[in-house]
Amino acid sequence: MEKALQNFGLREVLEILFPGIYVTSFIYLCVNELTTINITNNSFINGVIFSLFSILIGLIFYWINLPKKIPFFKNNLPTEKLIKNHTNITKTKLINAFFKYYDNAISEKQKTKTDTYTALYHFTINIALGSVILLIVYCCFCKNYYNHITIILIILILSIINALGLFYGEKKIKYMFDRQYNSFINSDNYKTLIQE
Repeated sequence: MEKALQNFGLREVLEILFPGIYVTSFIYLCVNELTTINITNNSFINGVIFSLFSILIGLIFYWINLPKKIPFFKNNLPTEKLIKNHTNITKTKLINAFFKYYDNAISEKQKTKTDTYTALYHFTINIALGSVILLIVYCCFCKNYYNHITIILIILILSIINALGLFYGEKKIKYMFDRQYNSFINSDNYKTLIQE
């Protein structure tokens, strides 16, 4: 358990905790303004409940994994491009060959950059998803709270802009994916694979 917690890093914080805290905070504001019911007078227990809801909502976003399912991201993954361009080679063989190459030939610096950009991309998409959910909740239950709706809408727009910038921006995710794909295509690993 201790080792697992040590491996809980920036990526998980960005993909799970922040989106969960964001959604939970605005739902709390909506519920708080609609009712005078306080779950408990104990601030510690309220903090624990808030934390649990934040983590659970964040884990749902993590489990749904919407960022990887968006076509412009998914279709540009090196493995997806390999599968699409090489129908004569089994999917498993292609993926295994690519990741063997990726693990051994791609520099740690490039892997770190790719991981950082994709973590930020996942964060922005999860925040956008949370914003859509919050807009639905607020439009259904808290229609008169225009200041909250405006903030959520601004966050949604900024998230979408940032997600597109992180993906298509100069030397960002698409560039990194294309570089890794082209590097693999020009490698001996690839030449061996297509000769089998």
